[in-house]
Amino acid sequence: MNKKLKLVLGLLMFFMLLSPSSMASPQGDNVVIQQVLYDVEGDEDGEWILLYNPSSITINMSNWRITDQEEILKFPIGTKLEPNSTLLVVRSGEVFLQHNPEITPDYEMKSTVEEVPDLIPVKGYALHLNNGGDEIILRDSSEEDVDVVVYENGYYAHEGWGEAAPEAKTGQTLFRKPYGMDSDQCNLDFVVLNSSEVLYPPPATISVSEFPGFIVALSSAFLPLIITLFSQH
Repeated sequence: MNKKLKLVLGLLMFFMLLSPSSMASPQGDNVVIQQVLYDVEGDEDGEWILLYNPSSITINMSNWRITDQEEILKFPIGTKLEPNSTLLVVRSGEVFLQHNPEITPDYEMKSTVEEVPDLIPVKGYALHLNNGGDEIILRDSSEEDVDVVVYENGYYAHEGWGEAAPEAKTGQTLFRKPYGMDSDQCNLDFVVLNSSEVLYPPPATISVSEFPGFIVALSSAFLPLIITLFSQH
């Protein structure tokens, strides 16, 4: 094949790979439960849940609820989660800060320190994540389940969430990998990390919505070259 024709075909393939459809992310369009520490080394009040917004829009979480099907707590009016951002919910702000003084949680369940805002009790006062298995359910203000994590021998009656996530030992965390990936299959979406460190999302890259303009700019730069090559072929 003529070298010039090969070059033209190569450029066309390059633009196809940069198209929005080819760059579509496996991440969802709503908040997910990203990381969970449920089997704490020491005080069980050290449990925490990290939520993540993988979408490109700010999500209003006012009156959203988080539950283990026993206790229920809701987020205050005005709670919003920006794109590619997290929201850290801890059982006890006091206990968490003792072990992680460099991180200020977004909310706590037990109202232990003034600097950490409280979730609002609806039923009970704080989730108690069973080490042998449990469920964590995030519901929006319309009481629709947005995300569910079931681990070990936990049970969730509704279909569509797959098998339970793998077992995390003491001091380990369940972690959604890749970051924000949500296939609604807990056994596939989560891995076990040998760490109780809170892992925040990587820096945001060019969003899919920005690619059309990006492609147009590149096309404008390469179009004269393509026309020239075709005219000489």
